[in-house]
Amino acid sequence: MELEFILMEEDYIKFNIHNMNISETYRKSIFIQRYILPIIFLIVPFVLAQISKPPFLYWMIVFGILFVVWICYYKKYLIWKIKRIIKRRLKEGKNNGVLGKRIFEIRDNQIIETTEHTKEFVNINSVEKVIINEEYIFIYINSMQAYIIPLRVFKNGEEEDRFRKYIECINKNSCI
Repeated sequence: MELEFILMEEDYIKFNIHNMNISETYRKSIFIQRYILPIIFLIVPFVLAQISKPPFLYWMIVFGILFVVWICYYKKYLIWKIKRIIKRRLKEGKNNGVLGKRIFEIRDNQIIETTEHTKEFVNINSVEKVIINEEYIFIYINSMQAYIIPLRVFKNGEEEDRFRKYIECINKNSCI
């Protein structure tokens, strides 16, 4: 089974955001940053009420609003920031093989990915997990590395279904 496609910047960004969303480490970190750290916003009014003229209620309203805004918009801000960082990092250096044309093959119990600059062989047994969402198939080799296959590369729904079934049976080790 062979697929030929172009991996674009947006595909790589979406993979990284997806990976962040499924990672327990990231989720814990985001939870702390989004909900626990902003509690400071609710502590500050007690201090400011003691050292400034405006009353406690004024400061509580101001910092209460900041608290709510932070909680509501932190994840959107984080995604925006991650996109920006990835785009900057992709512009640094050559980054050969990260984006661009690739040929993805599964044959002889191997995954073979060929780009303009590299040819990578991975044993099919190295597949840790396969995640399929509405836009991509991610074939994870480890917790940080996956083959990204955009669903747009399939010519029709039948071809996509055939590939999905094949990947799912590989993931369950039932067709090898």
